[in-house]
Amino acid sequence: MKYRAPRKPQPKEKKEWQASNTRPILFGMDLCSFSQPLIITEGQIDTLSLYEVGIRNAVSVPCGCTNLDWIDHCWDWLEKFQTIILFGDSDEPGRKMVREAVRRLDEARCMVVEEYPDKPDGTPCKDANEILFYYGPETLQETLDAAQPVPVKGIIQ
Repeated sequence: MKYRAPRKPQPKEKKEWQASNTRPILFGMDLCSFSQPLIITEGQIDTLSLYEVGIRNAVSVPCGCTNLDWIDHCWDWLEKFQTIILFGDSDEPGRKMVREAVRRLDEARCMVVEEYPDKPDGTPCKDANEILFYYGPETLQETLDAAQPVPVKGIIQ
């Protein structure tokens, strides 16, 4: 179980925390269908942004981008998907999470969202929520549709 304060956190105050002795499972697992590609985001708000535009086969990592324990705890469930699309944050920690998750989930079935539109100030949008906020549902869908397959090492075209 995860908790979040009903107000903006003060500096150095945690914005969310988990109950102790809980298993790290993906947010939204119960709403997903194994017949469609699974989209994994870095935050619950990003998953909810995808829900907002009608994309339901999306989940969020439970413990932030540095903790990948969810892969082990959800492996039997994750194994049932033929395609997994990783839609992490565009910052370096988010990209690192995506690289490690691809390595552990099997690069042959993974796709990655790599291109993020720029905000009006010229910097890239950070995540799915910012894309929805600045550009709306169509651009969020286009960004997701532009996910690229991960090149499989050892295969030469």
